[in-house]
Amino acid sequence: MLMLFLAKTANSQDYYYYKDEKQSLTIMTDRIFIKFNNKLSFEKKQEIIKMDFTFKPFIDDKNNTDYSLVEVENGKTLIQIKEAISKLNKNNNIVIANPFFSNNENAFATITDEFIVKIKITTNKKDFFDLLKTTNTKLVKQDLYNSNIFVLSADKNSMGNALKMANYFYETGKFEWSHPDFLIFTKLLSNNSIVEEIPNDPFFPNQWYLEKILALKAWQMTKGNPNIKIAIIDNGIDLEHEDLKDNLLPGHTSLNGNYIPGSYLAGSAHGTACAGIIAAIGNNNKGIAGIAYDCKIIPIASNFYNYSGIYISDVVDAFNWATNNDADIISCSWGDKVFKCDDMDNAINNALDNGRNGLGCVLLFSTGNYGTQPGFLRFVQYPAYLPRVIAVGATDQNDMKTDYSSWGGQRGVNVVAPGNNIYTTDNTGSGGFTSGDYNSDFNGTSASCPLTAGVVGLILSINPTLTQLEVKRILELSCDKVGGYCYTRYTNKSNGTWNEQMGYGRINAYNAVRYAFNSHIYSNYVVGGTDMGATTSDVYKLTIIEGCSLAAGVYFVYKHPVEKWVNFSETPFPQIICETNGLGGGNPILGNTFVDISYVTTTSAKFTTYVYETFNILGQNLGFMPTSPDRIFFDYTVLSNYLPNIYLQNQEDFGTQSYLALNSITAGYNVTNELPMGNYVIKNGSNITLHAGNSIEFSDGFIMEDGATLNANIDPFFSYKRFFYKQPIPFSNFIENDLFQNYETSKLLDTLKIEKNYIKNFPNPFTNSTTIEYHILESNQVKITITDVLGKSIFEFINKKPFDSGTYQINIDGIKLPPGVYYYKIVTDNYKETNKMIKK
Repeated sequence: MLMLFLAKTANSQDYYYYKDEKQSLTIMTDRIFIKFNNKLSFEKKQEIIKMDFTFKPFIDDKNNTDYSLVEVENGKTLIQIKEAISKLNKNNNIVIANPFFSNNENAFATITDEFIVKIKITTNKKDFFDLLKTTNTKLVKQDLYNSNIFVLSADKNSMGNALKMANYFYETGKFEWSHPDFLIFTKLLSNNSIVEEIPNDPFFPNQWYLEKILALKAWQMTKGNPNIKIAIIDNGIDLEHEDLKDNLLPGHTSLNGNYIPGSYLAGSAHGTACAGIIAAIGNNNKGIAGIAYDCKIIPIASNFYNYSGIYISDVVDAFNWATNNDADIISCSWGDKVFKCDDMDNAINNALDNGRNGLGCVLLFSTGNYGTQPGFLRFVQYPAYLPRVIAVGATDQNDMKTDYSSWGGQRGVNVVAPGNNIYTTDNTGSGGFTSGDYNSDFNGTSASCPLTAGVVGLILSINPTLTQLEVKRILELSCDKVGGYCYTRYTNKSNGTWNEQMGYGRINAYNAVRYAFNSHIYSNYVVGGTDMGATTSDVYKLTIIEGCSLAAGVYFVYKHPVEKWVNFSETPFPQIICETNGLGGGNPILGNTFVDISYVTTTSAKFTTYVYETFNILGQNLGFMPTSPDRIFFDYTVLSNYLPNIYLQNQEDFGTQSYLALNSITAGYNVTNELPMGNYVIKNGSNITLHAGNSIEFSDGFIMEDGATLNANIDPFFSYKRFFYKQPIPFSNFIENDLFQNYETSKLLDTLKIEKNYIKNFPNPFTNSTTIEYHILESNQVKITITDVLGKSIFEFINKKPFDSGTYQINIDGIKLPPGVYYYKIVTDNYKETNKMIKK
């Protein structure tokens, strides 16, 4: 069997499968991959390589790994390289040797001895293990978050290498997908801060819902900010819980009597469960990790327990206390059978309008757990349906709306979030849902609401100057359209397509923080794509399991790819989020829409989705499903995100390029161990922009040719809020002006030792432009506010990450303010100062 298989594939085109289609690969002739046995010395590796004159001398082992990338001598043919690899694979000190491959997009990678598969739900596990035995491949591990995904190994004794075996497994029809665990190499590399960090909390593997909403990817950018305060209005929280107490701020109990402020009321662990979902302390070797575990919680207790009775005034007091005590977010996992009343509306509107110094608190409510009730009883209830609040429904592990999640009514659902089998904190000991300190089965929209509140905490941690309406828009725009439901555009739903049961979709923490933290947003909606024609000459059977406006069953179809090229304004490092009404190209179809985004440049991209030309058993054409190519839409947003650090090494830049890094950019011959050593060269005629938050460093090997242009900017990436200034003229209409035309920030090089914090502006008095200069002795968050003589905020800067100690300037031009006296104030964690400036 082994000989027959090899004979069949020896001369065939190399490829792998991606989204059910073959992706061509070309063997590269300049390098190969070798995985050595563990603990093989560098000298022994050299000895093995020297035995074959196909390869260059092995001199670089700086990565200190069990694999090596070995260069091939010039002029060697593909046949010679394959023969050399075959000889290496006979060496007992080598686990596997493989070639490098390139694809049609100029990327290159190699295969190791491992490949990854996802078993179809219809595949018998016995068949899977029989296949392992037949091919002499081995099971390495099961995926931590998806029990149908496995890592397998194919060594020299298997029926083929990892690429051949991945394809072989896929072609059995028993796997949703199968591909090698490619070892890839990329041009721009950041430091370890963007690697997905898995917390060491022992129950984290049980928190399936964090993986579902891409929390680990979001944590690459932020895990929260201790300055962001999330109030939980509930039955109180266990203030001494080991996994919560260090994240709890002073709280409040809105009841008459002798209570510990914010502590849980007898008989209820509901608030403690909500708190753990939001901000259980991460990476402390205890319990779980909250979605925003670097944020803080304000516990507010009132009597919501099992219809035992609560005064509206107590609820109003809870809202007002949260607003007046600087809550940024208010999470409310309650709302059943609440009478509508003006007092409640006023308290909620006060939070929305006046919280966060006028930016507005973000308010979230559970939709309710009455989705199975008839008629209006299943509707989203007051106060969750009030305008501007966020009503959160519940989904299960399969991204379907839970049967209990309330929906419909006056305004319906805004977003949905996981709400089943949520692992979270419980009151310590026997005072909670369980006899332990943690609960593995917290359910309901009560769980979905705090999870969404935590994502809002991440949004505000990235950009605390957003208004509550801007936060709501980001949350809704960033949702995933899951579950196979029909999402449709409505004139009164402005943030994308919407569904009555799912709202704008299931929350996506990673997309949300990408929206909140970017240098550029471009959004567009286009209808119609190019029908690329049927992919096969024969009709085939397509199985529809479920879907939007699609009846389940077997159809006779032609599959038609629909492509759309789009152009957008120049966007450095574009990240594209797109939704469509087209379907995926697989078989069967589960009903979710699908779009493939490829050929992305700084100004363009290609979208691909699929429609199906359907026929009945008599061969009669029934039209396109789900719609015709000319009615396919692509609703997309292009974001530009900052990388934490950028290393420019072993590359040449041509034309116009921009690099943006939150922290630093370093260029030279040997500035990172992650890339081959080599000069960074800016070629003649190029125009290169480097933009970093803290530093730009040029090392040996940085070369700039004559005729090249380099723009290097160090900008601390302030996030700023522009207010509309209302001139206080008695008995006259207020005059509204946009405050200024532009601003620029920079960090100065301190030539003298400065021993105190300071802030000043010059010139003072000023006409239309002024510079605010300040010095901080320690790394700090910085907030600078300009107010009028009445204390009304006019202009505010808040940096997105702590600044290093040093001297900074903010140059503001085109200030449109009436002449008069103004005040500017700096606030850091340990320094405050207010000074006066005069506009002539």
